[in-house]
Parts: sequence; structure tokens; C-alpha cells
Amino acid sequence: DRKAVEDTTAEGPAEGRRGVADHGFCGGSLIADNVVLSAAHCFGLDKKVYVGYIDDDDDEVQYESFGVLRQIVHSGFAESTYDNDYMISILDGRSSFRPICLPPRVDWDVEVGTKLRVLGFGLTAAERFSESLLETEVEYISTPTGSARFYHLYDLTPNMLCCDSSLLGRDACDGDSGGPLFRREGGEDVLVGIISWGIDCAVHPGV
Repeated sequence: DRKAVEDTTAEGPAEGRRGVADHGFCGGSLIADNVVLSAAHCFGLDKKVYVGYIDDDDDEVQYESFGVLRQIVHSGFAESTYDNDYMISILDGRSSFRPICLPPRVDWDVEVGTKLRVLGFGLTAAERFSESLLETEVEYISTPTGSARFYHLYDLTPNMLCCDSSLLGRDACDGDSGGPLFRREGGEDVLVGIISWGIDCAVHPGV
């Protein structure tokens, strides 16, 4: 699992949350009113999904709880490399939260050096899971650069995005897998990918 060593509390309420989903052991993004995108390696871990949940201590924040009717793993998912690490969960109800924006076209691309954001409830620098939804900034780097920073010990496929803010001590971490990697564009949060895997937190790049 990846973790998120984040540096700030995520924006709320509803419009700021953009339909972030919590699988309990993994994160996810609401991409339709009854569909959550997460990581394939999270398959079967938790059949309960919470949408709009941002803080254990805030009783005033409304969130929605759903069961999962079906989980569909990407047909090309490779457990050995985490290639195509995608899964969608079909919920047993429809959320009132606004789904996150998807890229406007299939060939939409992100330039190297672009600042992206990750969200999650994963492990923090204090080595415990966060009670609040946290957010941090990471920088997109090229796949060859990411591979080099892993000392070429791990296979990075063309389907993977590599992000690195380790010099700033920021990263995703255990418990954040499946959560959103997104870009702020024109006042909207646009989903770029998901949090998938990495080696150590805030030490090497995240994938």
C-alpha cells in the first residue's frame, strides 16, 4: 500500500471534497453518483464505502455510507507489478455529492513538472493513520526519472505516473491507496490518476 505523509487538512465542505470516498483500508474517488474508482489491489478489503467523510471529530459534517454491490478490477491488472491498478466499485445507492471531474479527452496529458495533489487518511509522519482527510502537493516527473530514482529495481510501465516531493517530506503513504491524484484546473479538480504503490514514504517517488 501507499501512504500519504500530508501537510494540510483537506478543504471541505462538499464542493471542496469533490466526492472523496473512503474504503476503510483504501481511498477512492466518486466518478459517478454510484461508482467509485479505486485501486485494484484494494479488491475485497472493505465492502463499505463512505463518501464525503473528512473528520472523525466533526459531528456536523454530513457523509454518506454505502454498501458495495460489485467490484470490477481492470482486466489488465498485473499483481506482480501493479500495472493497470484500477478498480471500480458499484454502490448500492446514489450519492448526493458531486463526482470528481474526469479528463476532458482520452489523449489529455500532463507535462513533467506539473504540480498535482493527493488526498487520503493514510499514515502521517507521526506513523499513525490520520483522523482527518489530508491533502498535499506532489510533482509529476517522467517515468525514466522515476525509474532511475528507484535505482531501476522496479518496473514502471507506460500506464504509471511517477510523482516526487520527497525532498519536501511530502508523499502518499499506507492507507491512501486508490485515492485521487488530481490537478486543479480552471477552478475544478480534474482526476489524473490514483495512488497505487511506492517504496517507503517521502523517501522515493510515489506511483
